[in-house]
Order: sequence, then C-alpha cells, then structure tokens
Amino acid sequence: MNFRFISLTVFFLFSLNCFPGGGGGMHEIHIIPSATRMYRASYEVICLDSIKRKKWEKALANGESLPPPASYIPLDEYTGGCKETGSHSTFYLFNLFPVTAPVNPEYAVSSTVQKLEGDSMINIVAWNELHYYSILGRVSVYKVSGDVIRFTARDRK
Repeated sequence: MNFRFISLTVFFLFSLNCFPGGGGGMHEIHIIPSATRMYRASYEVICLDSIKRKKWEKALANGESLPPPASYIPLDEYTGGCKETGSHSTFYLFNLFPVTAPVNPEYAVSSTVQKLEGDSMINIVAWNELHYYSILGRVSVYKVSGDVIRFTARDRK
C-alpha cells in the first residue's frame, strides 16, 4: 500500500474527535445534601409556575426586572418536581489556555438561587461536562440541579 494513503488515513482517524460535536461528556457527578446548614431551620421550597415561566424568562432576557412567578411550598407538603438548574463554565483556547474565569461551583449555585430570589439550595446534584470544539478549544461546564428554598421566620412569642 501507498505510504501517503496510510498516513492520511491514520491522521483522519485520529482527528475525528477534533471536529465540532466530535467529543465531550460528563466526567464527574457528586451529590451535595445542602448548600448551607439546615439544622432546625424552617423553610419553604420555591416552585416556578410552568405556564408563566416562559413569559418571565423572556422579560428577563429583555432587561425587565419582574419577580419570579413562584409559589412557596412548605416542606411537609412538598412532593418534588421543582428542580432548578444552573451552570458556570470556562473556555480553554487550543485546549491549553483558559480565556474566561475559572469554573466556580459557588457561582453556579448562587446564580440559580438569586434567579428565584431564594436563600439557599438543597438536594443538590452537580456534575462536570466537557465540550470540544475542533482544534479551537474546549469548554468545561459545571452544572448543578436542586431545590431552591426560602427561609421562613419562626413565630416569636
């Protein structure tokens, strides 16, 4: 066989993962019970109204500041289904040089909590993802998912 043909075939096979969409995936997953100490704390879970959510997100994208269309569910009545997600990422140019700020897990949690005007987050699941973009570089994304809560004031006697 021709040496040029073999070398081009080997080069093509090794570079398949360098094209856009050619690689990536989840690398780590960890579960964090709560973002803050919850000992004897009274709180409610914030649940967004799914019907009004799209209008609210569109208004936020347009720069309007509206309160979230949320309902506040006491913990003993909460049955699930109000998970929120957040993320933070950094871009590495040529897979070597970080161009943006380093990945910050605290920012991923706090931006999710602030979006709903909550106080903390519980039942957190977090994971890292890598997305490759040709020879241009890669993006490392830290994602979190969990329940956003709001502390309630205790009755004082």
